[in-house]
Amino acid sequence: MIGKNTKNDKKTDGATAPRLIRYTLTDSTNTRAKEYARKHVGERECVIFIADGQTAGRGRLGRSFVSECGEGIFLSVLFYPDLPPEKVTDAVAYSAVILRRAISRVAGVLPSVKWVNDLYLGGKKLAGILCECVFLENEKSPAIIAGMGINVYKNAVNNEISDIATSIEAETNLRISREKLTEEIIEEFLKNLSSIGSQEILSEYRESSFIIGKKVTVRPIAGEPYEARAVEILDDYSLLVEPQGGGRLALNSGEISVKLKIEG
Repeated sequence: MIGKNTKNDKKTDGATAPRLIRYTLTDSTNTRAKEYARKHVGERECVIFIADGQTAGRGRLGRSFVSECGEGIFLSVLFYPDLPPEKVTDAVAYSAVILRRAISRVAGVLPSVKWVNDLYLGGKKLAGILCECVFLENEKSPAIIAGMGINVYKNAVNNEISDIATSIEAETNLRISREKLTEEIIEEFLKNLSSIGSQEILSEYRESSFIIGKKVTVRPIAGEPYEARAVEILDDYSLLVEPQGGGRLALNSGEISVKLKIEG
């Protein structure tokens, strides 16, 4: 694991520019961010952790994955937005919107969002987001870590998952600069922090969703999967569904899957 601690020369929202910590290879940028937060209690400094590859990347519900060096973007933003723990989904939705904007500007394609934390392009998963709370001593609100992983080049997706995952290069035939996209993500993320939880982010998140009206399989954290229809995304970012047996449920945990028809 190789790390490099640098200071970005850009400033955002009138605040001091964030510290950048870079790795050629690390286990997980979210893990590194969590350790940093616990060692620097009280500093409340925005720090961004960037890796060329990860050996123990983490997704939702305890999933793990290995990421090849130089094929994707793996970064985590440690920040202090004064959000209560129950509002961490606001940070997830914010990250999805910001990531979608950045990809659009650099690659010229606009991914869609699959509730709650994945970006899709061409009917396949392009990027994932994992937001975590870090509870710190004598702090009223937790630190938030927004972790993002984006498949940039074709080799980011191996043959075993090529039927469900894709990359920017695979969808556009463009070999964009990872560094340029990383810079765009960071700049967009930091300059819009005050909009977390805003109607603007909620509206854009809703508009970018491709699951509304579709049949989905709901996989709750506890219990058996069941079929339902996705109805709408509510103001708290929970997903309203209609199970096949009748009634309506608002999901604020678990996950869903949807079968997509892919042309060609």
